[in-house]
Amino acid sequence: MAFQRSVEATPLSSHTYSVSLDAEWCIGSVPNGGYVTSTIISAVNKHFATTLARLGQPDTMSMQLQFLRRTHAGAGVVTVADVKLGSGISVVHATLSQDGRDEVQGYVTHMNFSKEAGLSIPTEPHCGLLPAPKPIDFSAIDASGRDAHWHTQREAAITKFRKGMQHLVFVKPNVVQDAGFAGFADQWVRFRPGGQGSPTVPFVQEAIGYVVDMFPLAFRESPHMSQEEKMAPRWYPTVLLNLDIKRRIPDGTEWLYVRATTVEVHNGRFDIQVVVLDQAGSLIALSNHVTLVLGAERNLAARKKPSEAGKL
Repeated sequence: MAFQRSVEATPLSSHTYSVSLDAEWCIGSVPNGGYVTSTIISAVNKHFATTLARLGQPDTMSMQLQFLRRTHAGAGVVTVADVKLGSGISVVHATLSQDGRDEVQGYVTHMNFSKEAGLSIPTEPHCGLLPAPKPIDFSAIDASGRDAHWHTQREAAITKFRKGMQHLVFVKPNVVQDAGFAGFADQWVRFRPGGQGSPTVPFVQEAIGYVVDMFPLAFRESPHMSQEEKMAPRWYPTVLLNLDIKRRIPDGTEWLYVRATTVEVHNGRFDIQVVVLDQAGSLIALSNHVTLVLGAERNLAARKKPSEAGKL
């Protein structure tokens, strides 16, 4: 499958794994942060399937990633350090490096979901989201691209600069939320790892990293912005990404629902809270991001040498 190939991690030693970031998953010249997250998930999964196979902990439960510098399409190495190995839950530290510099670092927690036991308290339908998601007729969307509440986004929205978006089909609300609910945005997505023109396929677990970073923008542009400011191409690089995975994506899942909420955009920095549900309304994952708003030229600028300081 195209996605497994694009995030494949090959062991170099017991704690290092080679990866190759695919240009087809880039925003401008920078691989999408969610795709990078999925690649790190793949590398850590490989670590738990090989070096730490004795633990029997195949599932990523949570991760916290700091994006230190821009990544780029091409070869990289993920180095995994065993921090805390336990019978139920284990924690490792993962570092993605390219060209001799560390670009992403973070902690990843693993366990075995099939052996998880303890207190469970049922939540409200759709996890109590307010306002509740509008109902959707998947058969109508498949047949005509539209139902009473949702429509398939036009492919024209996926530009050359944002080609990393091409691996999802986005279904958006027909009516933008009321002004009183400004600050959140909804979408349904289908997985298309082969890009535009390729068929959709069921989601795989590693794709959750990509899904949580392909969020709909949850804020509206200020009426005080000039037309030039509104039209200027923007880049939204991830600074920090936290991911809490509640359960595996059920086999055969064709659709995932995503709600993104933003509390404030301030001085070119904004927060994002992401909720991902499956078709039955079960919670798959929660994610929190710290993200910047930058001009697209920052994305395309020449990269600094490894010896030079700088985050982006």
